[in-house]
Amino acid sequence: MSTTQSTRVVTVRDKWSGEIIDELPRATEQDIEKALAEADRARKRSWAPHERARVLQRAVELLRERKQAISEVMRRETGFTVKDVENEFARALVTMTLCAQEATRLGGEVVPLDANPGFEKRLAFTIRVPVGIVLAITPFNAPLNTVCHKTGPALAAGNVVILKPAELTPLTARALVQVLYDAGLPEGYLHVL
Repeated sequence: MSTTQSTRVVTVRDKWSGEIIDELPRATEQDIEKALAEADRARKRSWAPHERARVLQRAVELLRERKQAISEVMRRETGFTVKDVENEFARALVTMTLCAQEATRLGGEVVPLDANPGFEKRLAFTIRVPVGIVLAITPFNAPLNTVCHKTGPALAAGNVVILKPAELTPLTARALVQVLYDAGLPEGYLHVL
């Protein structure tokens, strides 16, 4: 998870009481450059599909274990009702479960080439490889599930992610990032600005 030394802050308030929940440093140009450099180093390392699936499945387990705490953070920073938080959390669990399952299914295809003269008895094959670094910019209105939708598939495919969560709801996104690292995500695979 990226850290910053910025003196400028984003103030996160409880949407119901107005109370300050947290103050987070705003990312600087240097923070962005550092995240890009670290992400570039991480993308060059190999991360096997079965390991990706294991980390994502463990993240689902940790999300379930931490549901109450993460839900309370989400409720406070979004102003969601308890029912809306429950729905958001349930959707996020489904999203991450599907990502864990798909991590081991990212294969390729065998393509027969014999439809063209001179290519009889020939086959081509494709393989899927990570694209490298994915930038995920997420909105405030679905701070857990949308972050799961951006980070989950990218990580399942073996990509490195730089996440810029909405300034109105950064704590929920940071909670998910912590869950992913606690689940065994390799260092440098997910950065938060």
